[in-house]
Amino acid sequence: MATPLTDAQARFHDYVINDGPAPLDITRSTSNATAEKLLGIYHTGYRLSLLEALEDDYQALRALLGDEVFETLGREYIAQTPSKHYSIRWYGRGMAAYLSDVAPWQNHPELAQLAAWEWALGEAADAADEDTVGVDTFGQIPPEDWAGLVFRFHPSLRRLDLTWSVPPFRQAVQDEDDDIPALEQQDEPVAWAIWRQETQVYFRSLADGEEGVLEAALGGATFGALCEALTENLGDDAAAVAGFLRSWVEHGWITAIKT
Repeated sequence: MATPLTDAQARFHDYVINDGPAPLDITRSTSNATAEKLLGIYHTGYRLSLLEALEDDYQALRALLGDEVFETLGREYIAQTPSKHYSIRWYGRGMAAYLSDVAPWQNHPELAQLAAWEWALGEAADAADEDTVGVDTFGQIPPEDWAGLVFRFHPSLRRLDLTWSVPPFRQAVQDEDDDIPALEQQDEPVAWAIWRQETQVYFRSLADGEEGVLEAALGGATFGALCEALTENLGDDAAAVAGFLRSWVEHGWITAIKT
């Protein structure tokens, strides 16, 4: 059974978070402000905090849209996307999906791709730390065990396919360049990887054939299966997969090897 305190807390929470009825009957006016005004401070302040979090997470999106349009987007997102996590850090995780699904934003696919890119960069920055393996580790593996190798990847590694020139645009915004390139649609999707080494976040496009091999490896495929798949698709052999593997190790993507 609810107590007067828990009932008051629930009503206040519903008002601030869910736009419920203002609990004026449990709010006392002062000589300086009415109960309605005092409640409004909390109601407004909560939304301003969420908007500020979105501005921090999506600086390039804000630069592309402009302050006024971005605020319109942010307030729409806040109205339709209640916060479900105790940390405000994760509030903006649904922005890319929102831009893909909701009019009029869905008519501009570059917006969703830019949001997805910025969120992935943030996730890579915040991901857990894990020690990585070095190239010398592979020299200790007997040749007969190579076919069964399975790799564990760093928690920061992210994969995206982009059809817009998002990375250079976002980088120029971050660097506060005077000449920021326009977002342009590309003829074909480009596969990208994002990851962190120590405190620095990096990204690069994937080589021909590397995307499929990486996806399979992330899914737990063995080294032997990766070689077979690449041979079937591109006519290459184990040397190509070994080249990808060496690059992944040098970039700090692999944290463990299972035989």
